[in-house]
Amino acid sequence: MAHTQEQTSIALVFAAFMQKASDGTGKTGLVNAGTITVDIIGPTGTMIVTDGAVVELDGGLYRHTLSGASTGTAGVYSAIFKTSDIS
Repeated sequence: MAHTQEQTSIALVFAAFMQKASDGTGKTGLVNAGTITVDIIGPTGTMIVTDGAVVELDGGLYRHTLSGASTGTAGVYSAIFKTSDIS
């Protein structure tokens, strides 16, 4: 039987691919347009980031890094990437 122990207080990286409705390719430029943010929900169900900043990587891929200062509780952290650009 394997036993693992979760690490707490480490940075967590979340990524999301945003796609164009028209052709399914990566949707770029959302950061410059100010139309993408992220919410992060902690393991207790509490919203710990609301409308957080997102970094565009390339080709429709976006990232948010949650600071280790916000991950003191062991469990599952969830990210919801949001955009108002539905084109």
